[in-house]
Amino acid sequence: MCLSKTARLAAIALLGLLYVPANASAQPPTQPAQEDAQVLSLESLISEALKANPEIEAARLRWEAARDRISQAGVLPDPMLSLRLDNISERLTIGEEEMSMAGVELSQMIPFPGKRPLMKQMAAQEAEREAALLEATRRKVVAEVKMLYYELYLAGRSRAIVEQTRRLLQTLADTAQARYSVGEGLQQDVLRAQTELARINERSARIEQQEGSLRAQLNALLRRAPDAELGEPEPLRPAPLPPDRHQLISRAVEQAPQVQALDRMVTMKERAVSLARREYYPDFELSVGYLDRGRLSSMYEAMVSLNLPIYYRSRQRAKVQEVVNDLGSVQEERVAAELRGPEILRDHGHAGGYLHYGAHTRNRFRSIRIERLHLCAKDRCAGNEHRHQAREADVHSELSDARDLLR
Repeated sequence: MCLSKTARLAAIALLGLLYVPANASAQPPTQPAQEDAQVLSLESLISEALKANPEIEAARLRWEAARDRISQAGVLPDPMLSLRLDNISERLTIGEEEMSMAGVELSQMIPFPGKRPLMKQMAAQEAEREAALLEATRRKVVAEVKMLYYELYLAGRSRAIVEQTRRLLQTLADTAQARYSVGEGLQQDVLRAQTELARINERSARIEQQEGSLRAQLNALLRRAPDAELGEPEPLRPAPLPPDRHQLISRAVEQAPQVQALDRMVTMKERAVSLARREYYPDFELSVGYLDRGRLSSMYEAMVSLNLPIYYRSRQRAKVQEVVNDLGSVQEERVAAELRGPEILRDHGHAGGYLHYGAHTRNRFRSIRIERLHLCAKDRCAGNEHRHQAREADVHSELSDARDLLR
């Protein structure tokens, strides 16, 4: 016994679709080749993002500003120059009266010993923190570029599979219509095929919308216009997987720039605590002056002034408690960073390895599933040969198999 021509064509089309994704586990399906298609390289995208991304540029400028503050910290305040005039009468009596004089005075405020080095160390730690945050921003942008690139690649491959499925459904729809026109099929088979075609067209539109959104996000990271042209991603190469996930997390926590920034912040807050405790001690002001009394002998003066921290209970003590609390807060953030190992690992630039690992696992399941569908399709075709003799061949089973491939 043999199948009719239309049923045989439907079976061959279904088996052809089932066979293609089975090979796709080793090599993803590709779109029709275009001679003028531009290949989108991940390395070139990363290089361009590191040069043009506005977040990286903003972080770099913050680091440069912090670096320029190092030379300013710990420098003595500007000296003060004062002009003085003392006169006894309404008329100028310099040289006639002993208390009438004109002079100049120079004063300089000097912080308590130890304050200036602490200020400079705090500024240096702040610059190192900004440098670590700059590196963190770079790695975050690189991770975002990789994720968008991989998602764009996945969307392109999904679009190719959907297009293959659409062609198969179109063949099944034509087969159902032909059988129905000669009285060998059911109208519900025609309606089912048309419904599945509408669904696959809707899915294709959603994939195109997703690709447009991914390209716009990728252009934003590259400081381009949202509708700037981007090529098609090149085939992915499997990334080597770490032998020990816990070891990788531990290494990421140690080397993550976010954690290094917190370490610099802890050191800076420790210096701030020492500086606040030195505020209990007074600062000094030295001043020297020259007084001219005309024909009388000139006068010279020197003076030392200091502030009295008599309100230490409400000022200095509260300041020390404030910076101690800040230090404790940063230390707790550092502990929390160690507990967020997987999250740091994702932001540390290793997202690509895990994505490849997940894709590899999904491909294994897909291969097993497609092989199962392939065997089921063979059995179903053999059964259809007997049902065809009774005019009971059903297109619905082929449509169900086609839907299974898209789940």
